[in-house]
Amino acid sequence: MENSFRTIQSRDNMGKVVVEFKPDDTVNVVLDVKPNFQFNTDATYIIAGGLGGLGRSVSRWFVERGARHLILLSRSGAKSTEAQELVAELTSSRTQVKTPACDIADRKALRLALDECLRDMPVVRGCI
Repeated sequence: MENSFRTIQSRDNMGKVVVEFKPDDTVNVVLDVKPNFQFNTDATYIIAGGLGGLGRSVSRWFVERGARHLILLSRSGAKSTEAQELVAELTSSRTQVKTPACDIADRKALRLALDECLRDMPVVRGCI
């Protein structure tokens, strides 16, 4: 098969190429192996910038892999339409989502936001 494709690609080829398979031919296959990593369902994961474009994608990726408790930090909170749609989407996937407005560069504001969120959430196991 590989030789057939190479012949087709060459400049010397002016005609058609016919490929025939015989019952005893072996076909080599490269499998697309996907990681099977799963997040702990009884843990909280914090995503700084979690309501921006990249943060929304990362949030979905976490939930697809089992995360069920997320704190999505952003300076403005869930005010935008996209942020509200994300929260609705994740909540419908049985995910607890908190979206405090918080500037993570302000240590005091960050501490207050996390203390408030973690009152009824499991232990933090990761953050981005």
